[in-house]
Amino acid sequence: MEFTNDSVGVFSKTGVKLQEMALEQFFSPLNPTFTLDPRVLYDQYSGRFIAVALDGSGAPNSWLFLAVSETFDPTGRWFFWKIDADMDGTQQTDQWADFPDLGVDQDAVYLTANMFPTTGNDFYVKVWVVPKAQLLTGQQTITWTEFSKIRNDPQGNFVFTFVPLTLLGRRLGNTSSPFGILFPLPTPLYKFGG
Repeated sequence: MEFTNDSVGVFSKTGVKLQEMALEQFFSPLNPTFTLDPRVLYDQYSGRFIAVALDGSGAPNSWLFLAVSETFDPTGRWFFWKIDADMDGTQQTDQWADFPDLGVDQDAVYLTANMFPTTGNDFYVKVWVVPKAQLLTGQQTITWTEFSKIRNDPQGNFVFTFVPLTLLGRRLGNTSSPFGILFPLPTPLYKFGG
């Protein structure tokens, strides 16, 4: 699979194009207005494809679009959700999401975005940890744990653009995961630096 700012393509292992559509057509169940910065990966644990993209042009209309294929076949049905990126918990902010990224392990999907202010200079990173089981069954309403306003590492250095890892193989114990997010689910804790 390949996602660009313009289109979504599905290819066979030999490179034959099996399907192509506009990015906004792919995310059409979510009523897109301005979709950009897509990412896609194959989840070895579930045998599904997972995709994320942004939608909207600023707060209060900044969204993360999330999609998971129903099976291993990306030309088939997908499940779709949108997460209000400019909400920190239940509080509306003037922040809008940019440069999303995506990672996965056996338990969760990890979404990240750089958060930019509509006015001012309050930049930060945001992380969403979405338990995977609910995604794989296509639950209509999903839950997640959110880590917001991440600005500095333990030494006080400004941080920006978290890139979640995709863990290959099984995690050892309950403390080795992307971003130093401590398990077990459903209540992960964030600790910078692992």
